[in-house]
Amino acid sequence: MKNNLASIVGLVELQKEGITDEAALDLLKEISDRVMSMSLIHERLYRSKNMARIEFQPYLSELASQLLASYGADSCIRCRVESTGVEAGLDTAIPIGLIVNELVTNAIKYAFPMGVPRQGSEECEIVISTLKEDDACTLAVSDNGVGMPPDLDWRSSPSLGLRLVSMLGEHQLGGQLRLDQAEGTCFVLTFSEQRRDTRGRQNHSHCRR
Repeated sequence: MKNNLASIVGLVELQKEGITDEAALDLLKEISDRVMSMSLIHERLYRSKNMARIEFQPYLSELASQLLASYGADSCIRCRVESTGVEAGLDTAIPIGLIVNELVTNAIKYAFPMGVPRQGSEECEIVISTLKEDDACTLAVSDNGVGMPPDLDWRSSPSLGLRLVSMLGEHQLGGQLRLDQAEGTCFVLTFSEQRRDTRGRQNHSHCRR
């Protein structure tokens, strides 16, 4: 699986050669990043002694670093990951990785249009945190940028990335997703370790701390 995913990333990168249309290049880059987020999970599984679980701290740190480098933002945006001790099974780690990929990419592209943070902040920063309390898992991705337009209904946004975040968080993980814009942009997803799919069968999200 790892080699197959890496091959797909390589094919997408080859497809980008010779393309000059910026919109097409941006689309291919987003596809490549999504596949890369899944490839990293399998790479970490192969390195791990426990082939069934992913530690979020190193995985999300590596994912964020690769995204920042990919967009040439690693020198101007700091990304902090707060997930020490949190781990998950593959069925939870993959959608979490894809959600983080979309939200961090959005923050890199749109949160700091002038290369500076919102007033009162000293540096541009993105924070990814995961927390396990009793039966609840919480993922938060925040930035101290300009925030979203006040009249934007993000749930009906034409953005494929935000639609993916909603689909993965609320439908695949069975969680509740909310947006807090008090200090920049902060998406918070809360979901239960045990959830039921649309057919009423019991699933386990395997997120624990």
